[in-house]
Amino acid sequence: MQPKFVSLPHQKVAYYESSGAGPAILFIHGNSSSGQTFQHQLNSPLGETHRLIAVDLPGHGASDPAPSLDDYGMPGYAT
Repeated sequence: MQPKFVSLPHQKVAYYESSGAGPAILFIHGNSSSGQTFQHQLNSPLGETHRLIAVDLPGHGASDPAPSLDDYGMPGYAT
Protein backbone atom coordinates (compact mmCIF):
# COMPACT_ATOMS: atom_id res chain seq x y z
CA MET A 1 0.00 0.00 0.00
CA GLN A 2 1.64 3.21 -1.21
CA PRO A 3 0.76 6.56 0.32
CA LYS A 4 -0.52 9.55 -1.61
CA PHE A 5 0.22 13.05 -0.38
CA VAL A 6 -1.54 16.37 0.14
CA SER A 7 0.79 19.38 0.24
CA LEU A 8 -0.15 21.93 2.88
CA PRO A 9 1.63 25.26 3.51
CA HIS A 10 4.02 23.82 6.12
CA GLN A 11 4.03 20.05 5.57
CA LYS A 12 2.96 17.09 3.47
CA VAL A 13 0.27 14.79 4.86
CA ALA A 14 0.11 11.19 3.67
CA TYR A 15 -3.05 9.20 3.11
CA TYR A 16 -4.09 5.84 1.71
CA GLU A 17 -7.29 5.11 -0.17
CA SER A 18 -9.23 2.18 -1.52
CA SER A 19 -10.29 1.65 -5.13
CA GLY A 20 -14.01 2.18 -4.46
CA ALA A 21 -15.88 5.21 -5.73
CA GLY A 22 -18.92 5.15 -3.44
CA PRO A 23 -19.54 7.23 -0.31
CA ALA A 24 -16.38 8.17 1.58
CA ILE A 25 -15.42 6.79 4.99
CA LEU A 26 -12.48 8.42 6.80
CA PHE A 27 -10.24 6.38 9.12
CA ILE A 28 -8.13 8.26 11.71
CA HIS A 29 -5.53 6.33 13.69
CA GLY A 30 -4.62 6.72 17.36
CA ASN A 31 -1.38 7.93 18.91
CA SER A 32 1.87 6.22 17.84
CA SER A 33 0.18 4.56 14.86
CA SER A 34 -0.40 5.31 11.17
CA GLY A 35 -2.92 4.99 8.39
CA GLN A 36 -1.43 1.61 7.51
CA THR A 37 -3.30 0.29 10.54
CA PHE A 38 -6.36 0.21 8.28
CA GLN A 39 -4.76 -1.76 5.42
CA HIS A 40 -7.17 -4.69 5.85
CA GLN A 41 -10.20 -2.41 5.76
CA LEU A 42 -8.97 -0.59 2.65
CA ASN A 43 -8.42 -3.93 0.88
CA SER A 44 -11.74 -5.42 2.02
CA PRO A 45 -14.95 -5.79 -0.03
CA LEU A 46 -16.15 -2.53 1.57
CA GLY A 47 -13.17 -0.81 -0.08
CA GLU A 48 -14.49 -1.89 -3.47
CA THR A 49 -17.87 -0.23 -2.96
CA HIS A 50 -16.87 2.80 -0.85
CA ARG A 51 -14.03 5.31 -0.96
CA LEU A 52 -12.09 4.44 2.19
CA ILE A 53 -9.46 6.99 3.21
CA ALA A 54 -6.89 6.45 5.98
CA VAL A 55 -4.76 9.46 6.90
CA ASP A 56 -1.32 9.60 8.55
CA LEU A 57 -1.64 12.38 11.11
CA PRO A 58 1.30 14.85 11.19
CA GLY A 59 4.44 13.25 12.61
CA HIS A 60 3.10 9.73 12.02
CA GLY A 61 3.69 7.25 9.21
CA ALA A 62 4.76 8.95 5.98
CA SER A 63 3.49 12.44 6.95
CA ASP A 64 5.88 15.26 7.75
CA PRO A 65 6.18 16.42 11.36
CA ALA A 66 3.90 19.22 12.49
CA PRO A 67 5.48 22.69 12.30
CA SER A 68 5.26 23.20 16.08
CA LEU A 69 4.42 21.20 19.19
CA ASP A 70 1.18 23.18 19.52
CA ASP A 71 0.00 21.54 16.30
CA TYR A 72 -0.08 18.07 17.89
CA GLY A 73 -3.63 17.76 19.15
CA MET A 74 -7.18 18.10 17.91
CA PRO A 75 -7.06 21.86 17.14
CA GLY A 76 -3.82 21.45 15.17
CA TYR A 77 -5.00 18.36 13.32
CA ALA A 78 -8.22 20.15 12.32
CA THR A 79 -6.46 23.03 10.57
